[in-house]
Amino acid sequence: MSCLERREVELVRHLQGELAMVRCDGQPVLARLVEPIHELLGGELMWSFRPVRTLTAWDVEDAHADGRSNGLFERFAACLRGIAGEYAWFRPSEPMTAQRNRVVEALTAVRHAQPGFFEQTPLYRDFLEPSGLHEHYQLRVLVCDGAELLAWFGAYYVTPPTPRQHRLLAALIPALRARMRLDRALSRARIASAALSAAIDTLAEPAYIVNRRCRV
Repeated sequence: MSCLERREVELVRHLQGELAMVRCDGQPVLARLVEPIHELLGGELMWSFRPVRTLTAWDVEDAHADGRSNGLFERFAACLRGIAGEYAWFRPSEPMTAQRNRVVEALTAVRHAQPGFFEQTPLYRDFLEPSGLHEHYQLRVLVCDGAELLAWFGAYYVTPPTPRQHRLLAALIPALRARMRLDRALSRARIASAALSAAIDTLAEPAYIVNRRCRV
């Protein structure tokens, strides 16, 4: 972060600290931080979401958007729910190694890598072009834990993102990844605890829970 201004370094460190802090108010951390992260990175829109495959199409979970999105994210999610096949340049089920936890200006990169491909996708025809976002630049990172996609996180820009904006987003990746891994573990623990409680309630005999050290 040596190339960043002192104020930006302080804000990045503040955001890293907020991402590391677990509060008891039940509010998702990105619901609080998407606005200040947007202020830091600039751009027109700031989104975070996790694409998930359903039996018939795609959907989004853990979605957060800045207040200036003006309903665009809701239109994106509605469009996504109608797409049955692959919808993006990356594989949401298992992003390619070169795209994991890396800052990419995605719309330019896909046009260079596969000319004409993106313009033929349903997402481009049904959402990006009608909304005007097809003319924007998309600075994003696929936050991953190994091969698992934890979130798409990024912003749209009218003008090309600067190297400084690349560095700012890159500086947040480790904290974003650590926090999303923690939130996933806590969510799974809550589900497992609820399932265990339900299983114990159905037992006709007294039951004991023993840890790996054989302690009750």
